[in-house]
Amino acid sequence: MGLGPDELDDALAFRLFVESVKDYAIFILDTGGRVATWNPGAERIKGYRRTEIVGQHFSIFYPPEDVAAGKTEMELEGAERDGRFEDEGWRVRKDGTRFWANVIITALRAPDGKLIGFGKVTRDLTQRVKMEQERLQLAASQEADKRKDEFLAIMGHELRNPLAPMVTALHIIKLRGTTGLEKEVAVLDRQLRHMKRLVDDLLDVSGLLSGKLKLAKKQVEVADIVARGIEVSMPLIESKKQSVRLVVQKSGLPVDVDPERMVQVFGNLLNNASKYADEGGHLTIRASGEGDRVTVRFEDDGSGIPAELIPRLFDLFSQGKQGIDRRLGGLGIGLAVARRLVDSHGGEISVESEGAGRGSCFIVRLPRADHLSANTPFATPLPPARSLKKVLIVEDNKDSADMMRVALELRGHVVEVGHDAAEAMATATRMKPHVVFLDLSLPDVDGYETQRRLRAIPGLADIPIIAVSGHARGSDRQKSLDSGFTEHLSKPVDMDRIHAIVEGIK
Repeated sequence: MGLGPDELDDALAFRLFVESVKDYAIFILDTGGRVATWNPGAERIKGYRRTEIVGQHFSIFYPPEDVAAGKTEMELEGAERDGRFEDEGWRVRKDGTRFWANVIITALRAPDGKLIGFGKVTRDLTQRVKMEQERLQLAASQEADKRKDEFLAIMGHELRNPLAPMVTALHIIKLRGTTGLEKEVAVLDRQLRHMKRLVDDLLDVSGLLSGKLKLAKKQVEVADIVARGIEVSMPLIESKKQSVRLVVQKSGLPVDVDPERMVQVFGNLLNNASKYADEGGHLTIRASGEGDRVTVRFEDDGSGIPAELIPRLFDLFSQGKQGIDRRLGGLGIGLAVARRLVDSHGGEISVESEGAGRGSCFIVRLPRADHLSANTPFATPLPPARSLKKVLIVEDNKDSADMMRVALELRGHVVEVGHDAAEAMATATRMKPHVVFLDLSLPDVDGYETQRRLRAIPGLADIPIIAVSGHARGSDRQKSLDSGFTEHLSKPVDMDRIHAIVEGIK
């Protein structure tokens, strides 16, 4: 049976309490700063046994630079003068490792006021400091990600703005005829497609890494996606005089995917195959059903892939070796984007190569759909007969506006342009357009508010109003749709898509 409180004097009770504490180092220093007592908590935190430390000066617990600066004397002087001294800083264990500690030193005095020593309590805060540092690092990382996303969005907007009139100007040149300029037009077409693809890949990285990319799935035949992927890559393939062999059945291999995103994957893989294949090389695309999967293989007889590169081939910014001229170009993100897009569809992507000079084969496996449901066709052809429409273009970039206007006028439509919200309102009130293409970044009133004002004009409440923007993330499109726009098109706009919208209006 234990002793009762009245059978213990105060000194014994206090000693038993100190001896039971293991989370704090509690000990006494004599007036000279030498250790006089030692508790289990001090042994656990600092690493010294009682027999090793009693009689040693407490400066042994401090980093050499603090000792040299006279910190230990300052602390004792402060405690003697003020009765108490508190500090946080680095301390040293027996094994030489440092830990972050909270230290309280209290002056101990006899009843007559004479200093008889110091009581010292040390708490190891290393874990708390580590958690705080991790919290700060996480917050800094999140802030950096946010700033990166904002930077990429702004950069994408700025890059897309000059691309838009260039792409549309090329479209107009094709419409007017290119007699004698076929080679130059082909070069422009190829390079603009390449630049647009780089911008798209760069912007997709942010959305894919943050998990913000939304998929619009539908059931389509894999042959349709292959055909569109070839269309995307054909300028590069033709420029290198390469041949493409297809071993793909037209039907019977349905997949449930976001068609546009999967076209992006197939286009990236074909571009990659073409880029690393020689002039006049051969590319083969094979598709087959394997149980509940549809497998698509992209084969080339190009430079092959060194074995040491294969494990990191789908990592961001990973590329094969290139010379100082970077003849093959690229950002090293196309395959990384492809892998993340395939993963997001529940599929797999892999690569095989027998080594340098032996070609390579990229393999995409996608979940097979049970059957092809009656969805809206993947590719909507332009109507064969044109019905003339009144079109309003609201765009502060005069080059973009003029090029779009000319392209639509060449097809017989009546087109007017407004460069700000005021011009848009005045023109819309006068002409009563069938459709409006509205830039979101206007100089005075933004596109969202302009759209609301346009719909308030009598007769325009239900007309298609299409947002046109350099911002191309899924969240940007959703914001436009939520605010009342009929559709959201990212720059540079596809003029075939513009024509389809205009000529599809009843």
